[in-house]
Amino acid sequence: MRGMARIAILCLVPASACHRAVPRGEGGSPESPPASVFGGPSAQRLELLNFQGGQVYRGGATLLIALRTVLPLAELRVQVSSDSGRTWSEVPAERLRPANGGLVWKEIPTVTARTYRIRVLHPSASVESSSDFAIDSTRPRAFAVGPKGAVELKAVRIDYRLEKSIADIVMLGLYVTRDGGQSWLLHQLYRIPETLAFTPSDAGEYGFYLRAFSQVGLASPEPDPGSPPQFTFRAGAPSVLEGDVRIEASVPSVVKGGTGIRLAWRAESSDPRAKVGLYMVVDGVRTEIERGLPLAGEVSWTTPRVDTLRAKVVAALEAGAQVKWGLPIHEFAIDSTPPRITDVDVDR
Repeated sequence: MRGMARIAILCLVPASACHRAVPRGEGGSPESPPASVFGGPSAQRLELLNFQGGQVYRGGATLLIALRTVLPLAELRVQVSSDSGRTWSEVPAERLRPANGGLVWKEIPTVTARTYRIRVLHPSASVESSSDFAIDSTRPRAFAVGPKGAVELKAVRIDYRLEKSIADIVMLGLYVTRDGGQSWLLHQLYRIPETLAFTPSDAGEYGFYLRAFSQVGLASPEPDPGSPPQFTFRAGAPSVLEGDVRIEASVPSVVKGGTGIRLAWRAESSDPRAKVGLYMVVDGVRTEIERGLPLAGEVSWTTPRVDTLRAKVVAALEAGAQVKWGLPIHEFAIDSTPPRITDVDVDR
């Protein structure tokens, strides 16, 4: 009708399908470029909401490329760059699916790198990552390394070591075995940096295995039946080991300081952790000769350059904080003073 004002039509449909009516001038051509419902010109009709700098994603995951746009999602293409945008490759169309809020990207690259970007393309607009994001496909790892020695039946702190990739480790799972790894039980989950504490239920040997979880959902494997513990300790153990150790070599009653002596020993113990330590005692002061030795063997030992009438060598059976001393070699003297000639009668 001549003279009637133009009326905008309101679309009661999803925004992705709603476009503003555009007045037409003479000849039916648009009077201005089409604009989006977000108020910007056509070059601003596409906005990328994730896959930006500093973000980390799990390799091989299926993720949503979050977009703000009025463009038909089925008309969008996606390209990916692994070198900070210097080169680009097309993401196959069969790995992209329109969804509420953007495009679902099926199985992003299974790599571990920090220099990835994407860009989303349409004949009328494009947008890309503002800076590099990271993809992490490497499982984190955690290792129990303590507590050291025998402990009482009370809560102890578990020392551990972490090996992360790109994504931070946010949680640890503590698995415990009482049969050397033949069976495992998940004891507790701990959030980093929460202190890992464990209270033994009764006396005996405990084995630990730690499972690490990263912020992108990667995790180290669970322990299988038969997997060895990462760390073993004994709770409420007796102060004296079962077994015996003796030194089989003999030492002369007087030894010159700096002399090499063969020391042989033999020990017996039912504790698989048991090792032998050799010590020298001089005037009641004990010093280490060598520790961590097998239950039978021999070593060459050089006597110290001291002067004493009360020296002896003793062996010990050791397992963590548990020690059982053997009988020492008989006392012997060490003489390190060179002989001197005095009061010589030159007239004779």
